[in-house]
Amino acid sequence: MGRHWAWIGLLAVAAGCGGGGGTGSGAGYGEVAGVVFGPDGGVVRGARVTVSGVGGRTATTNSAGQYLLRNVPAVDATVRADITIDGVRYVGSNLARVYDRERAKSVNITMVRSTQTAAIRAKVRDRFGYVLQGARLFAIPDNPDALSGATEVTDANGEALLRDLQSGVRYLVMANGRGFESDSVTVTLVAGETRALNFVLNDAADVALDPPTNVEAVSWTAPAAISRSRESAQAFRAFKDWLEAREGRRPGAKTRSTILGNPIEIDLYWDPIVDRNLFGFGIYRGTTPSGSLNSVELLRDPTASFYADNDEFLIEGRTYYYEVTCLNATYPDGGRSESAPSERVSARTLGDLRLDPASLGPRPFRWFAALGAERYKVYLYDRFPAMAIDPVWESGFTSGTSVSYDGPRLAPGRRYYFLVLGVANGTSSRTISDVGSFVAN
Repeated sequence: MGRHWAWIGLLAVAAGCGGGGGTGSGAGYGEVAGVVFGPDGGVVRGARVTVSGVGGRTATTNSAGQYLLRNVPAVDATVRADITIDGVRYVGSNLARVYDRERAKSVNITMVRSTQTAAIRAKVRDRFGYVLQGARLFAIPDNPDALSGATEVTDANGEALLRDLQSGVRYLVMANGRGFESDSVTVTLVAGETRALNFVLNDAADVALDPPTNVEAVSWTAPAAISRSRESAQAFRAFKDWLEAREGRRPGAKTRSTILGNPIEIDLYWDPIVDRNLFGFGIYRGTTPSGSLNSVELLRDPTASFYADNDEFLIEGRTYYYEVTCLNATYPDGGRSESAPSERVSARTLGDLRLDPASLGPRPFRWFAALGAERYKVYLYDRFPAMAIDPVWESGFTSGTSVSYDGPRLAPGRRYYFLVLGVANGTSSRTISDVGSFVAN
């Protein structure tokens, strides 16, 4: 395929059986970043995130549910999150493979009630009965709202403990490793139990895989205040989740990349693939519609159908092109270990969308044109647009920078909130304003 050279710097991340991250003392230090989600897929703010067994490595999730842990030893580290809300404690954990002077990205954590947790103790062997060290275990909940599962790596005894799983939820539990076919089972756990599971991995064949299908790219530009206002960040995430749920998509993480330092992300989606020979996916990105693309990620998750590109160097007003490949379990040694690329898809990032301070709404709502946006729509709320708050009115699209309210009569003296969505015609490019408000008269 001519692409293997691009993955040399990423191969350590893809190591299957027989290897982990650093070995501890002298291995160096890296960073771990991700997002903490609740059981319903909403981000969790104010959660405490720690590295198990390593003192002093603590972070608190910000208003977008994000965390960043610095100076983490270059090992396979278990990252844990906990928070107490209204007297109820929630916990979650996931594995981070940390390398010296690198950042482990997208180590996302899903939290559940501590009284409803369960665990899986898995043991992995090859077809001859020998235990496999370094095999990777995935527990993926059968829940469309869940944005993250749990991952662990087997130890020298071929065992791995997947903790902080949600009881009463069906999980697809999969074991795989480079050079082996995957083995999987579906289980539903009971609160407090630790389920023992055994996996046997057969030798992998250098099977040619088809590329992912129905690949789609969606770009998002967030309002400036998301980096400094807890409420604005919450509202942006809630609106984005609501809009994507209505369109059958799943949200991703954020970064800061516009001229004003606002978050830009590009989300990729493709149809799920079920194949014992699937090892993961190659993500490629470029800035031209033809020619070769650069490798940006080896997504070591055969269950994935979503990838969030939150590279801090993405900039507004530029079109980015993507292709996704399938990697089989012989990667990178097999002659057919990487599929042909998927169809090339693109997303153009838009500029910042700012409300006009003169806008008092609803007479009329006003905003400034955003770079690249061609149509705009206003969404009105009778409460601050946090999680699970739907708009009470939305305008039609307009190519202008103002729109008047034409919905039912508003309650005098009541405060209403609004935001503006900007889109580029014929694309999946979006930009969102900050939240404005007014008191109806």
